[in-house]
Amino acid sequence: MLVLQATKGVSVHTFDANGCVASSTVIISNNRLNHGLTLTPDGKTLYASSETTAWSWSYDAATMKATNQQTVVKGISTGIHSTRTMLVVPQAPNYVLLQAGSNGNWDYASGSPSAGRAIVKVFDMSKVPSGGYDYNTGGAVLGYGLRNEVALAFDPAGNVWGAENSGDVSTAVKGTEGSTC
Repeated sequence: MLVLQATKGVSVHTFDANGCVASSTVIISNNRLNHGLTLTPDGKTLYASSETTAWSWSYDAATMKATNQQTVVKGISTGIHSTRTMLVVPQAPNYVLLQAGSNGNWDYASGSPSAGRAIVKVFDMSKVPSGGYDYNTGGAVLGYGLRNEVALAFDPAGNVWGAENSGDVSTAVKGTEGSTC
């Protein structure tokens, strides 16, 4: 299992017969990574992001190693929503969705795609320019005016869905009691 831990990086975890974590290894050490993590269907390319940049790595599941880091998107607009959701399009794995949230509850400028906020864009990873795409001017707009669209997923028909991460008031969630690991 691959896990992106904000301010740490990406780690890979293996499990024993009881379903408990048997080993954990950091494969990408980058304290800027925050939320976006996706893998191509063949498991060979890993994508992750920080607030302003997205990268790709060649991934080898057998050796649990990520190599050949490349900047694929840069200049992602910042705002109050610093997390990024990334998702490889399963039916077309050269395409990656990348989301950036709004700059506030009432981010009027995001009514225009050129603001680069409150938007989900699609990038063709087979045509990444040297140094990476510029988020505001590169890629294609999938949807905009989307305050903080997270948890992007595809249904069996190939439609993409997202969860609107609404409201800026957070609540604490308690962990599960009685773990056997």
